[in-house]
Amino acid sequence: MKEFVVLVTATQIAHICGAHDSARDLLRRSEAKRLELDGNLCPMLLVRASHYRNALALLIDVDKHTGNDAALIVDADSFFSQHFDAGYGCFRSVSGEFAAS
Repeated sequence: MKEFVVLVTATQIAHICGAHDSARDLLRRSEAKRLELDGNLCPMLLVRASHYRNALALLIDVDKHTGNDAALIVDADSFFSQHFDAGYGCFRSVSGEFAAS
C-alpha cells in the first residue's frame, strides 16, 4: 500500500514539474501497483482521487488510448462520477471531465 501512495505522489510531482513522460511512466507503475493490492485493502479516498486525477490529466491529451490506459481512463471517469453522484460535491469539476473533452 505504501508503494502505491509513494508512486501516486511521485506522479503528481513529476506532472507539476512538467516531466510528463516520466509522470506517465509513474502513473502506469502506480496503476500496476494498485491492481496488485489485496482485494481487502482499499487506499484512502484522497489517494485514489489523486491517482485518478493524475490519470485524467496525463492521459487525456494522449492520441491513442489502448489497453491499460483506456481502462484507467474509464475507471477514473467512473470513480469521479460515482462519488459525485454519492454526494461528494468536491468532485463536480472532475466528474465527467473526460467524456466532456
